[in-house]
Amino acid sequence: MKIAIIGGGAAGIIAAITAKRLNRDLQVDIFDANKSIGKKILASGNGRCNISNTIISSKNYLGENPTFVDFALKEFDFKAFLKFCKSIGLLL
Repeated sequence: MKIAIIGGGAAGIIAAITAKRLNRDLQVDIFDANKSIGKKILASGNGRCNISNTIISSKNYLGENPTFVDFALKEFDFKAFLKFCKSIGLLL
């Protein structure tokens, strides 16, 4: 089976890694407008690669319904993110 992920930013890269972990037989291709994936991540945080905060909640989001992120933050909080990063060799 083949899947394509459009966008090689943080979300696209995590989606690709997760998909491959769930099914090793998948062929996963990431397509991005930049020449290399993850390029914008390096520029975040004034060049220090600031990719997350240790404390975050729906209060940090604006919009008509900022609580839409509650489920995602409950399922994938900072501890889960830190564990994922360590599992791919990315030390924060």
